Amino acid sequence: KKDARLAMTYIDSSLNIQLEEKEYATNCEVTWLNVASQIDIFVLAHSLGWVCKALVIRDRLILWHMSVTWEFVEMTLSYKLPNFAECWWDHWVMDVILCNGIGIEIGIWICKYLEVKEYKWHSVYEYPTFCGKVNRTILQFTPKSWIRVDWDIFRSTRR
Repeated sequence: KKDARLAMTYIDSSLNIQLEEKEYATNCEVTWLNVASQIDIFVLAHSLGWVCKALVIRDRLILWHMSVTWEFVEMTLSYKLPNFAECWWDHWVMDVILCNGIGIEIGIWICKYLEVKEYKWHSVYEYPTFCGKVNRTILQFTPKSWIRVDWDIFRSTRR
């Protein structure tokens, strides 16, 4: 951290300032004051991030699965990264239901409003045979369709 901060001072000398670490799990009592103190610019960033994820992934079930899984990852890694330590209501109500949920639903609504293409997320388990699974896995790295392009490179000397 210190080396990176020091290296950034070559770009801007005001960047060598220790940032204040905010603790999210100090008082887990559910009161309006505690909940309001957790609302900061990261709430907006969190929601906008999930809007963008929804615009890319376009599948509500996968997005909700990612949201819940990430909260378990945060809880698991909170011993190593103190910033991940949050109260239970911050993890599950503020993050998953409010920030992630609102972001996911707004993103899905935007997708429907703009009538964007819905992706078909097929599972490899939907293919009954081993050859079908291998074929699906290999085809995953190829385009859906091929376009034949005839460049006519020998049509004229100017080409």
